[in-house]
Amino acid sequence: MLLCLIFGVVFSTNARNKRIENDLQMIKEKLGIVQENRDFNLSDEEIEEELERDALLERESNETGRINTTNELNEQIEKELEEYLELDDKDKDRNK
Repeated sequence: MLLCLIFGVVFSTNARNKRIENDLQMIKEKLGIVQENRDFNLSDEEIEEELERDALLERESNETGRINTTNELNEQIEKELEEYLELDDKDKDRNK
């Protein structure tokens, strides 16, 4: 009986993790985030170069008038998540 309970907990946790991973992948695709297959053992110089490059890109985007504040971006993400959750809830209701 205990073995069945442990199996059920492990199985449900695994299924939940897969669902969360799929949701994160969908969010990344909507936001245009591309995963790069790189090692994360970067030297200090490489990290500094990447940070400087990101800061330069941010400054350029601000200068061209495409200013997206963090709050606006967060609101957009929250709206997309709410829409996704509403669609997911509707799908669950249809399947019942």
